[in-house]
Amino acid sequence: MPKSTDALNTNLFGDKKISKSEYAYEQIKEMIITGKLAPLSDVSETDLQNALGVSRSPIREAILRLEREAMLKIYPRKGTIVTDVTQDLIDEVYQVRLVLEPAIAGMAAGRIDRSWLYDMYDRFTNRPEALKDKKLMEYYIMLDNELHTKLMDCCPNRFLRSAVRMVHDQNRRIRYFHPNEDEQITLAAKEHIEIIQALLDNDPDHVSDAMRRHLVNSHERTKSRY
Repeated sequence: MPKSTDALNTNLFGDKKISKSEYAYEQIKEMIITGKLAPLSDVSETDLQNALGVSRSPIREAILRLEREAMLKIYPRKGTIVTDVTQDLIDEVYQVRLVLEPAIAGMAAGRIDRSWLYDMYDRFTNRPEALKDKKLMEYYIMLDNELHTKLMDCCPNRFLRSAVRMVHDQNRRIRYFHPNEDEQITLAAKEHIEIIQALLDNDPDHVSDAMRRHLVNSHERTKSRY
């Protein structure tokens, strides 16, 4: 972990400068999503201050924000723990995704650069042969996150974008703790290819329907691994 935020404030997210509290929030959130801070583990503000090189106030602000997003649970006068990845969490995440993401995907149709879509299509259909097991899973997690984030960013409705962003973070966390098996990875890739093809065809209804089918299937696959 970096000990100073001076340089990171300018390049962590491209050229955009961020505050120390935003930096702490993003770093701690990523530690939770990837399991570096494991479910039900205690969270030490002092350890986070030392790891991230920031003072108590940014850490505290980040922790309060992450509690509002159900990543952390604060017990007054006792401490803070990382929330668990449960079946209820999985069901609630997919309930929200099914309500929001088909609409977001349909609204994004026609707004995404076609060269980017062709590149994504190629990366989904021509996966590197050398990738196996965990590396293959990480490759598709990266592509999945890139596609869904792009759809969210291209949705013209700022309220929908804001509403789904927190759910996406929880969904990334679920994927780390309940990774796909090879057959499931192949099925998910085919569903993403269908979404991309519908986007290339500029067919909002087909995009929405393809996204809805993908989410229903993804929910079932995730439950089967729980």
